[in-house]
Formats: sequence, structure tokens, C-alpha cells
Amino acid sequence: MLGMQLQNVARQFTGEAGEVIDIAALFSQSDSGCFYDLNDMSSLKSDIAGTTAASVDGPVGKILDKGADQDMVALVDTDRGTLRRKAKDTALRNKMQHTETTGLFSSSVNLSHSVSSLSSPLSYQSRKVHVATATGGGDVVAYAAIGGQVSSGTNQTISFYMKVTATGATPCEGIIFHNANGIGGVLFNFDTETVTGTNNDLVSGSMTAVANHTGWYRCVATVPAHGDPYFLIMTDGGSNFTGGVTTGNKFEVQGFQREGGSSATNYQVVYNYSYEEHGIANANYLDLTLECYVTQDMQHTSQDLIMFSRIDPAGSDSTKRPIFSQNRDVSDDSYRLSYVSNNFEFQVGTTSANSVQAAAPDNISTVRAEYIPASDTAKLYIDGTLSASNNSLNSQATDFGILNEASLGAQITDNGSTPTVNNKLKADLYSFVLFSKTLTDTQIKNIEYTLRSQSGDT
Repeated sequence: MLGMQLQNVARQFTGEAGEVIDIAALFSQSDSGCFYDLNDMSSLKSDIAGTTAASVDGPVGKILDKGADQDMVALVDTDRGTLRRKAKDTALRNKMQHTETTGLFSSSVNLSHSVSSLSSPLSYQSRKVHVATATGGGDVVAYAAIGGQVSSGTNQTISFYMKVTATGATPCEGIIFHNANGIGGVLFNFDTETVTGTNNDLVSGSMTAVANHTGWYRCVATVPAHGDPYFLIMTDGGSNFTGGVTTGNKFEVQGFQREGGSSATNYQVVYNYSYEEHGIANANYLDLTLECYVTQDMQHTSQDLIMFSRIDPAGSDSTKRPIFSQNRDVSDDSYRLSYVSNNFEFQVGTTSANSVQAAAPDNISTVRAEYIPASDTAKLYIDGTLSASNNSLNSQATDFGILNEASLGAQITDNGSTPTVNNKLKADLYSFVLFSKTLTDTQIKNIEYTLRSQSGDT
């Protein structure tokens, strides 16, 4: 594997230290280049037109340039990558998915379900509230099924915040937390503020009123570990859940967590399979599986080129997978930063004689490519270390002039108003910066340090 998935492995870096700087401030109005910062949500749009904000685990149709106004746009809707998020250097504890979206309830019966931003214990974190209202009553059970599995270890602990609103002739006074196979049944009674179990499966449980949030409780239950789904079932307070409640009763739930062990920890958000934790600076990345972005009118002259990239390649691949390319593949007035097999590659022109390569070890933090047209040489750095000696590239053109297209995540193969691309990237892309001017050693060091710090590698 060229790179371990970043959400599972903490990066290590052994290069020089630096300081976090404002990379965008290094660009002047006359500069060409680009800076794509995936940690700036305001620069990410879900649609190609750029009218709708992107969200975690959703598509990205447009990436606004924070450097020189060279926005990247997906070719078509089907070429949009997916925005992911991970908590830096933090293990995934919560075995749930979709804890902030309607996908939390894998199914429901006689319940309407919505997700809202109501006043709640986790409002200060801007966390969502799931609102479930009974639409059927009498002898019909109103319930919501919740997935997530903890099948190893002795115990598992389920925790959540909940508020019950009791209305109708048969009011809801409690919630039964019950496994489909009758394992680990727990009754949270909001009238008596007690927690009881069935079949001797309750190891421990608690209900704690939340200060300054009337009606809300933090509910915790430890039961034997198993991989079966659970159900949240409305009850009139009795442990016999077949009686049901009348229409209009509702419960609000927030911060649902299912984790291994016998104690509850702080709530960890899980969007789809990416996650975050409050108080920890999180890292966004673009999940690319053969998607790409293209910009028009990327201008560049004979000034020095320097490119930085934070990337996690998705496995070994003998096909060249460009991270960034400019101009037509058939031209010697072109350059690209890519990876192929177990190497990163920086190439000017079209032949192997016009490229430098360096090994791509696991746990890379930054890749930097430098090209000096005046001397027609290139350098490639991995994690701040020069990994290839200067190469004479024998390029036919040292002055690139004005190039019309550039692509992120693919290689341009044709010129024109709608360029075509091939050799698309399969990787997690964290950031990309391109300058067409000379940078000082201190600026370079600080740029690399800033890119590493954004994804937890300092």
C-alpha cells in the first residue's frame, strides 16, 4: 500500500518544525497559481454552479481558490468527489453511523422522523436532534430501529440524551431499549427516573437530568456485547411494550452512541463513516475515486514553479494517477505532479526523460515539486526531504507562456473549452498549493508545517 488510510492511522513526521501561517496571504494580485484548502468550508460548494454549501459526506462540485482566483469545477455531476472528515489522531469509538442525519434510524414503524436544530444539551456544539412522533397508537407499537454493532468484548455501553413529551389518552412515559432477539432489554422510565432491565441483561444503567435543559436526560445502559440492532420503543411506562401509546407522543434524542466497554464517554459524532469530536481540530479531505476538477485560464509564465500537496494514495496502482496537471498531455509545455506504482513523479513535457521520481513511503505528510525553467531542472521532496537529485529534463520549451486549462485529480488530454481527462486520481486529497514564483526557505518550511498541522501531522 502506498498510503494507509488517514482515518485509521496517525501520521508521523520527522522533518523540520515551523509555524502555522496564512498561506493565502503569500499570494499577490499579480500571482498565478492556486490554493485549495479543504478545511475551509466556505470555499467548498456541493454544486458545480457554486450556489450551495458543501457538507461532510456530501459531494463537492466546486472548490474556490484562496490564492489566485482559479476555482476548480467538476466536469459533470458524476465527477464530483466526496467531502470527508476525520478527527485528528483520534480513534473511532462510536460504532453508530449517521448520528447527525435521518439515517440514524435504519427503519421505523408508526413514527414520523425528522432532524432539527432544537434547543438541547449539545446545542453549544451545533449537534442535531432527532424528533420521533407516534403516528399510530393503541396496540400498535411505535418504534425506531437503530443499527451499529459491538460484537467483541464482554460488554457494550449505549448512551444518549433524550426528552419525552407525553400527550394523548395513553401518554408516553418511557422508552424501552430492546434488542430484536430479546437480549439486553432496558426500560428508561422518565416518570420515575429509573432504569430497569429484562432477562438479567442490564449490567448497569443511569438517568441523569441535564441542568438548564428542562425534560432532558442523559441515559446510559451497559449490557452484554453483541452485533444485533436495537429498537427504541415508546411505552406507557410499563415493561410490556405491546400496549403502545396514542398518536402524538414524541421523543427527542441526541448524541446516540454505542461503544465497547462498561462506561460511557463523551459523544463522538459519526456522519457516515467519518467522524469528529468536539474540541478537537478536525481534518477535511476530498475522497476521490476517479473524479476530477478542471479550471480555465490558468496563466503561467517562465517563473519558477513550486507545488505542495497533502495526499493519501489509495493503494498501489501501476497507472499514472496525476494529482495536478496543466495543459495538454501531448505538449512539452505542460507539467504534472502524479503518482505511479510506488513512486511520486513530477514531469515537464511528455517523456520519461523529462521527469523525476521518488519513492512514496507509507505515512507521507507532504509532497513538494519544484521546477526552475531557466536551468531546466526539477526537484521532488517527500516529507521535506529531497528524494531525487536534480535532473535535466530536456524540455523543448522553458517558457510555458499562457496555458488555458489545469486539472486537479486527473490528467488533461485535450485542449479546448471542455478539456477531456484521463488517468484519474484514486486518493484522499487534503490540500493543494501551487505558486509560480520563488519562495524563501522559511516560507517553504512554514507552508509544509501548516499543511501538516491541518491534518494532525505536526
